[in-house]
Amino acid sequence: MKMIWITIHYEGGQLFSTCGEEEVYGPGEYPKDIESLTFLEDAKPFCFMGDTSEYLAFKYFDGLINPDKLVSSVDKEQFSSELNILVKELNNQP
Repeated sequence: MKMIWITIHYEGGQLFSTCGEEEVYGPGEYPKDIESLTFLEDAKPFCFMGDTSEYLAFKYFDGLINPDKLVSSVDKEQFSSELNILVKELNNQP
C-alpha cells in the first residue's frame, strides 16, 4: 500500500485587508471549511506565506495589476472582478 502525505499551507483573508489566517495543517488537522477544496497539480513554484490575499493573487495570476498601484475603490473593484474571472477559468480547467 502506498501512503501519500499531504500538508496544506492555508492562507485566507479578504482582499485588501490585513486580517486573515495563515496556518499549516497535516493529515486530519485541517478545519472543516477547507474540506471541500479541490486541489490542482501545478508545476509553477509558488511561495505564499506572509503575503496578503491580493498580493498572493498578483504573484500567482499573470496579468493582474500590482496591488501597490490600486488607489481608488474603483481600482480595487476592477482587480477583484479580474481575479474572479481568473479563478473561474482556473476552476474550469480539465
